[in-house]
Amino acid sequence: MPLHSLPWLGSGAGLLVTLALLMAGIPLARRLGWLDHPNGRKPHSTPTPMVGGAAMFGGLLTGSLFLDSSPYPMEIILVALTAIVLLGCLDDCRTLSTRIRLFTELLIALLLIQWGGITIRELGNLLGNGSLSLNAWSTPFTVLCFIGTVNALNMSDGMDGLASGQSFVSLFVLFGLALRSGQAEDAAWILLVLAVVLPFLLFNAPLTPGRSALTFMGDAGSKLLGLCLFLFTVSLSQKTEPLIAPVTALWLLAMPLMELFSSILRRLLVRQSPFHADKGHLHHRLQQWGFDKRQIFLLMTGGSLLFATLGALGFLLAVPDYILFYGLLLLFAGYCWYIIRNPVTE
Repeated sequence: MPLHSLPWLGSGAGLLVTLALLMAGIPLARRLGWLDHPNGRKPHSTPTPMVGGAAMFGGLLTGSLFLDSSPYPMEIILVALTAIVLLGCLDDCRTLSTRIRLFTELLIALLLIQWGGITIRELGNLLGNGSLSLNAWSTPFTVLCFIGTVNALNMSDGMDGLASGQSFVSLFVLFGLALRSGQAEDAAWILLVLAVVLPFLLFNAPLTPGRSALTFMGDAGSKLLGLCLFLFTVSLSQKTEPLIAPVTALWLLAMPLMELFSSILRRLLVRQSPFHADKGHLHHRLQQWGFDKRQIFLLMTGGSLLFATLGALGFLLAVPDYILFYGLLLLFAGYCWYIIRNPVTE
């Protein structure tokens, strides 16, 4: 089923509004002091405006007005998007405690589950003996996946272009799968999110050597993208006739999830909070090995594209779920083993 003119109009409007908000917001943020200042963990050298998340949110809201139908309960989705962006903005401005962030994310997850119907009910044939149904565990498992996805994207936003680049390639692969399966409504919404990420990526990513980011997305942007990726992967994998297998969603988000799990494990082993900030992430390691920001952006975005493509091909070629699942587990285990065996001295 082809995309008609209205979805393209919505995506075009979302892109243009995001672009306009970025161009107007960057000088305004400098005047108001809404800046991310360098410190020991942050590799940028000058205070940088944090308007990317708000600009993408504005573009997303504007573009949604041009989409005449939706496979999602839009009133609930818009409330959840607004809440997650406000949470991110407050965290950017005041650095909220971990408890407040997690509690608010829990409430947003329950909103999506109870009133939006966004739940994970089936896990597919992960063990090789039939599809796994969550039944009574559906709600707590969905909450855990929501919080994990949102924080995985937030954790990957540690260097220019990483969170937006990895999100963009995952969304791009999802968009291709939606078009191939004739899911025009899903494809239109994914295209809209792609359209609002693109101008931010052009303002933020180190696309040329030595280029510094003009703006950051902040927690508002990373949490927004985390929610969108959660929404699309869960919705498309839990349809009556799924567009993707649940295990495909893991491949689409493999890079951020590997960083999340390895960081939690690494910190717990040294008796630190799982949310303790450090310089043990992959992008920090690549930087210590001599790669510059542009090379790190290309390597990690390319890695995300590779994993997402492998997951999509596995689904299209009908590779059994349990083979894709155990293959990903081996990848995760190998990465965590390397990270633990090679600690970084800060």
